[in-house]
Amino acid sequence: MAENGKKKGEKKGKDSGAGLQGWKKALYGASILISLVGSFLLLIFTFLINDAIDRTEGLVLANLAGISGELRALEGALLTAEQELDAVNSTISTIGDSINPLATGLGGTADSMTAMADSIASIPLIGPSVDVSGIKGAASSLRQSAAELDDAEAGFERQRSGFADLKGGIAGIRQSVAAQNSAIAQTGESVKEIFGLMKVANLLFFIVVICMFFMLVINSAAGMM
Repeated sequence: MAENGKKKGEKKGKDSGAGLQGWKKALYGASILISLVGSFLLLIFTFLINDAIDRTEGLVLANLAGISGELRALEGALLTAEQELDAVNSTISTIGDSINPLATGLGGTADSMTAMADSIASIPLIGPSVDVSGIKGAASSLRQSAAELDDAEAGFERQRSGFADLKGGIAGIRQSVAAQNSAIAQTGESVKEIFGLMKVANLLFFIVVICMFFMLVINSAAGMM
C-alpha cells in the first residue's frame, strides 16, 4: 500500500513537472514570437522615421534654396541699379563738363562786349554819340545766361553727389544681401549635418533594440532546449 502511494506521488510529480516544462516552453516560444514581431515592427518604424527625416530635410533645404535664389535675384537687381547709377553719373558729369566751358565762354564774351561798349563810349566823336546801351544789355544778358549755366552746373553736381551717395547705400545693401545669402548657405550645411546625425541616431537606436530582441530570442531558445 505504501508502495502504491509512493508510485502515485512520483507519477503526480512527473505530471506536474511535465506541465510546468510545457508552460515554460510556451512562454519561451511566446517570447521568441514577440521578439520577432517587435523586430519587424521596429524595422518598419525605423524606415518610417528615416523617411520622415528625409522629407523634412528636403523641405527645409528647398525653402532655404528658394530664399537663397530670391536673395541672389535681389543682389543682381541691386548690382544693375548700381551700374545704371554709374551711367547716370557719367552722363551728368559729361553734361557738367560741357556746361562749364560754355558758361565760361559766355562770361568772357559778356566781358568783351562790355569792354567794347566802354571803349566806344569813351571815343570822342563828331556829331551824334553812338548808343552802346544795346551792347551793354546784350552783355548783361550773356552774363546772366552764364550765371544760370553755373547754377545748372552746380545743380548737376549736387545731383551727381546725391546719386553717388545713393549708389553707396545700394552697394551697402547689396553687401548685406550677399552676407545673408552666405549665412543661408552655411545654415543649409548645418541642416544637412543635423539631419545626418538624426539618421545616425535612428540607425543606432534600431541596432540597440534589435540586439536586445536578439538576446531575448537566444535566451528563450536556450531555455527551450
